[in-house]
Amino acid sequence: MILTYGRSMERRLQLVVVGGDSLGQRFELEEGIDHAIGRAPDASIRMRDPRISRRHAIARVEGTRLRLVLCEGAESFVHSGVLRREALLDAGEE
Repeated sequence: MILTYGRSMERRLQLVVVGGDSLGQRFELEEGIDHAIGRAPDASIRMRDPRISRRHAIARVEGTRLRLVLCEGAESFVHSGVLRREALLDAGEE
């Protein structure tokens, strides 16, 4: 799964899947809410990709940025060339 974060044409904050089995999916995000990412039926951002955990990560909008925090058991991700378990993304970043 590869994600990018930015604004839609309507200026709404959204998370866009740009790689993996969920390619092309878009999810609108509200500020101040923890958005659960995963394959679990109750995940607010539900992915089809079998490589994604049932409870994979939490996405939270903080002003104009997105904080992405992996849940326990999820593998680290690469951001700015470094393996991480948490990152603060600016619009357009992957």
